[in-house]
Amino acid sequence: VLEGFTTNVLPYYQASDVMLCTSKFEGFSLALTESKMCGLPLVAYYLPNWDMAREPRGVINVEQGDVWAAADAIVDILQSDSLKKRMGAEARKSAEELYSVDLGEHWDRIFAETLKPKPAPASIEERTPLEAAVNIATDFYSRGLWERSNYVSGGAADGNWSYYAEQCRVLSKALKELGESESYRVGLFVTAIPRKIKNWLKRKK
Repeated sequence: VLEGFTTNVLPYYQASDVMLCTSKFEGFSLALTESKMCGLPLVAYYLPNWDMAREPRGVINVEQGDVWAAADAIVDILQSDSLKKRMGAEARKSAEELYSVDLGEHWDRIFAETLKPKPAPASIEERTPLEAAVNIATDFYSRGLWERSNYVSGGAADGNWSYYAEQCRVLSKALKELGESESYRVGLFVTAIPRKIKNWLKRKK
């Protein structure tokens, strides 16, 4: 029976004994969660991204596309009042736990943290060598594309090249500090023999 569009879905859930879901993909499945709120046992093709499928309470998961397994699960539920009641109670309880979380409060906290004034970032000289290298690499990428397009169109300014020269100087310093660090030297020592074996195998090939 195709009921068509309605803004009041509750009577259809209340008149049902079981919910069947044959979706291949779902984001947040409102229909499945609504069915749980109404205490309906759920038979579904397994959706690995859906939290309630990974922790099945009131749910029987079957393999994607396995029509016969879904049919068998539905028959089992319809033939057993005790199974239907137990799964319905589990479904309702899991949905209540989901809706007990105050999502509005979570979003308020996220926005509040986002809008807090951020401290000024440390100068490039004050950052660790790795931080400096990562920041410079991403900055080169973002600025470089824009500057290169300007240069091709004749709009490059001489100041840009001094900027890049300074960044290269700091990056070279950062790489030098990494190379001179104790952890780097220990790493070279530990991997010396495996690297020699690897090089020997390459030469043999």
